[in-house]
Amino acid sequence: MNYCGNIYHYAVATGPAELRKAAWNALDLEASEWRIPPERMKMKAKHIVPRSMMTSKTELEIKIYGIR
Repeated sequence: MNYCGNIYHYAVATGPAELRKAAWNALDLEASEWRIPPERMKMKAKHIVPRSMMTSKTELEIKIYGIR
């Protein structure tokens, strides 16, 4: 997870805790967004992170290898 986590962390610029606690159902594949719910954010506001091709590829690798 270290390699994939580092790539993803730098690509979306979120904190390490957000990355560790990310849920698959928070990823909107059609809109290419990662929607972090308000209860997980410090300011208690919903946060939408745009996703790139690199993050989509990394997500696929994580799912294939079963890394959590």
